[in-house]
Amino acid sequence: MINMKTPKKLSEKIVATLLLSVSAVFLVSAVVIKSDAKETNVLGTKQSAESKTIHNSPTGKLPSAYPTSLTINNALSTPTPTDSAQKVSSPTAMPSPTQAPQSAPQTNEITVTINDSSSFKVSVPNNANQCDVLKKSLDEGKLQSLTMRYDDNLSTYGVYQINGVGRENQIWWTYKINGQIPSQGCSYIRANNNDSVVWKYVGN
Repeated sequence: MINMKTPKKLSEKIVATLLLSVSAVFLVSAVVIKSDAKETNVLGTKQSAESKTIHNSPTGKLPSAYPTSLTINNALSTPTPTDSAQKVSSPTAMPSPTQAPQSAPQTNEITVTINDSSSFKVSVPNNANQCDVLKKSLDEGKLQSLTMRYDDNLSTYGVYQINGVGRENQIWWTYKINGQIPSQGCSYIRANNNDSVVWKYVGN
């Protein structure tokens, strides 16, 4: 025999389950709605506080904690020259160095006396010796003749004849400089300015 109460009980359980599910859905929705309302209330309170802050600000602008723009005056401003700025003066032209005039070669003036009879003056370079003085005198025509050769034994030039006086193969001419007899031949003694040279023949 079929029991008719079983389907009825099953239907009641299904209905109860559905009711519980619907109740749970409504409960969750209520919680979500309440949470949204709370968040909306918080946001509204925050916005009201910000609006109140703006309203209470004397300029009506946002506080400095929330700047809307940034202006750097020091970076954008152009510095203006001041009176204390140093002026750059244009360089002055330097005078060109003048070239020192080249001095003429120095010469020495020598007074020559031959055998206490004739006397004259001759100019020679500052590096000339006493033999050069005799040669220069001959070149300028102040001597008629001059015989002078190098002597290997004496290692200097020997004066054999002056103006035709003397011997061809013997040296009899001597000289003094400023009254002093030199210890060497004429090629070793340098001629100095204002020297007085006396040549004298001492042969027969």
